[in-house]
Amino acid sequence: MPLDAAARELQHEALDVTAAIMRSPGELAKDRLAAAKEIMNRGSGMPTSTVLHIPVQRAVKEALADMTDEQLAERLNRATLNPRALAVIAEDATPIDPLLA
Repeated sequence: MPLDAAARELQHEALDVTAAIMRSPGELAKDRLAAAKEIMNRGSGMPTSTVLHIPVQRAVKEALADMTDEQLAERLNRATLNPRALAVIAEDATPIDPLLA
């Protein structure tokens, strides 16, 4: 029997074991939480995350790395952002993937 088929036959038992760990007050909190997350990830899918990548030239990257927090804040305050980016920031929404726009 192929491995994936064997694993599918055990998935209900695995869920029962995971649920038992999650519900057991005798288990460590970290193990109960890990079991709960595993169940949630399997039932609802893994949460998505968005990484915003802004390509910059090496010299700009090095200059930004050398700035203090105050200097960076001042630079951001003077920066002009794309109107769609401003809307995302203002609404605290999920950033728009520039590759899909």
